[in-house]
Amino acid sequence: CTSCKVNDATVLNTEKMQNIFSEYNVHLLKGDFTAGDREIARWLAEYNRAGVPLYILFRPGEEGHVFPEFLTQSMIEKELLLIRP
Repeated sequence: CTSCKVNDATVLNTEKMQNIFSEYNVHLLKGDFTAGDREIARWLAEYNRAGVPLYILFRPGEEGHVFPEFLTQSMIEKELLLIRP
């Protein structure tokens, strides 16, 4: 989707964010919903989303934090600060 591509290019796949993800030991998992995968549909339903993108940060021992459709580096950094590297 267009918003997925924008988020990838301007936030997730930037050198700065890749370094931050490495520092905080964040692993990105990406699913392709093009063919309507059942497992992805289950995740969307569980988090009350009509479609992609769905961005969730899972911290150890906590519920997932759901981000909005459009990401910024600062919103991700703010949430990562709650994790101690």
